[in-house]
Amino acid sequence: MKGYAPLALLMGLILTLGGCGKKGEKILARVGDHVVTLSEFQQRWERGLHGEISSPEKELELRKKTLDLIIEDKLMIIGAYEQKLNESPEVKEKIEESKPRILLRVLYNKEIKDKVKVSKSELREYYDKLGVEVRARHILVKTEEEAKKIKEELDRGADFVQLAKEKSTDRRTKDKGGDLGFLKWGKVPPFEEVAFKLKPGEISQPVKDRLGWHIIKVVERKKVEREPLDRLKPQIESQLRRSKEKKRVDEYITQLKERANLEYVPKTLELVISKYKEAKEKMEFTDEEKERILVKYKGGAWKLGRFAEQLAKFGPFRHPKFEKEKDVKNFVEQHILQDLLVDAAKREGIESTSEFKKELKKAEERILLGKMQKEVIPKGVTVSDDEVKAYYQSHQDKFKVPAKVNIREIQVKTKEEAEKLLKRIKRGASFKKLAKERSLRKWAAKKGGEMGYFEERRYPALFKAAWDLKRGQIAGPIKSRGGNWSIIKLIGKKKERVQPLKEVEEKAKNWALAEKRKKVKAEWLENMRKKVKITIDEKLLESTVETKA
Repeated sequence: MKGYAPLALLMGLILTLGGCGKKGEKILARVGDHVVTLSEFQQRWERGLHGEISSPEKELELRKKTLDLIIEDKLMIIGAYEQKLNESPEVKEKIEESKPRILLRVLYNKEIKDKVKVSKSELREYYDKLGVEVRARHILVKTEEEAKKIKEELDRGADFVQLAKEKSTDRRTKDKGGDLGFLKWGKVPPFEEVAFKLKPGEISQPVKDRLGWHIIKVVERKKVEREPLDRLKPQIESQLRRSKEKKRVDEYITQLKERANLEYVPKTLELVISKYKEAKEKMEFTDEEKERILVKYKGGAWKLGRFAEQLAKFGPFRHPKFEKEKDVKNFVEQHILQDLLVDAAKREGIESTSEFKKELKKAEERILLGKMQKEVIPKGVTVSDDEVKAYYQSHQDKFKVPAKVNIREIQVKTKEEAEKLLKRIKRGASFKKLAKERSLRKWAAKKGGEMGYFEERRYPALFKAAWDLKRGQIAGPIKSRGGNWSIIKLIGKKKERVQPLKEVEEKAKNWALAEKRKKVKAEWLENMRKKVKITIDEKLLESTVETKA
């Protein structure tokens, strides 16, 4: 099917769920009846921003904090079940909405991931290929017919370099006679599958990839150094697995479409094309038109209403072109895929598997956690005017406006040039005029060198020099961070000040409310810790530390 990458599309439909759990996982902590698995902890740890870790002790401390955050989540989930939030219509609706993606995740594991294996011989073969590089030339054209004609010319003795310059559509290489330089294995499939089999001087038959049709000529082969297999093994295995999964996805989706037996309704196709041609901003369909079937398939059908729903996600002026029937079919087949995959998952009984039920439970817990964090725990928490005032008075630093200066500047490349300009200004030359004529900072030069009010962190050297001046005084030459030199003239200063409460009341209220909610949450969690038994496998946690002493 043209117009989409099956692996990318399928993975896009399911990746938001995260990975499915493994059987027999190690348990790092127990929180009541809930557990924290080692893989769950590692995933959370890898998502965190830990900065530079100086010692094993520091890493263990950070890992304990990460685990504590997960434990807090578990406590909130327990609280949600105690309040029977899982029985609310809103939560039930969200759980239903999550089912298709979970079905696809489990289907992917069953039909793609579990069926892909990487053997030792495949690892070794891939590693051996990394020890060779080939220098190749190519001629790229749009159609197989063009490629065949070029191959015939080459077989009759035509010069490869000259034909590449005349006929290749690859702008980067055509002027170099199609020269791609030396290629490493694993970068350009299926191009490499052919190129690496050729001997120097040999020319390939036409080869197709996403760019078009290639004729390849190998100019030279050479051996290269590489790291030991043990070190490269994880990288090679990942590459091979991804390549095999992509191939398996392509095969699976092709079979799925063939079984579905898509049948389009010609009159509805014509309607879509005519609507597209009539549309000024966006395509619109009447309620009656939305009931018309666009495509039928084994087990279901797509009405124009479903087509319109998918189209609405693009917004006006952004939806694809529908000038021909194939344009409509390509769009439909990209978006109908989820329906076909969900149907396949149901046919295979995935809804009744323990893996699906486990993932559905995780989805339910994520929904409940969000509800507890955003709605339940902070419910009813407000702040009074006195509390806002107290917050403002105890957090003055948050409401400070830093000191600022406004200057005119003439920026030049050298200190000598700056000194000459300074002498001219002292003899009476116009600062403003010289700034317009000579300053390198063009946006300011247009305004006679005026830079507008800025604080110290923006231009530290200029700020420090300006702050010691009186209005109208000149200073310089001053070296900037970029290596240029500046002469400045002070226009004005603004001292650091604390904004009055009336200017920042809304901001202060929001910050005070957030702080109070945080305190309420901490108190709620502390009460839950007293009620719920928590045990941690300290030795297992310590074994996760990677920083060496």
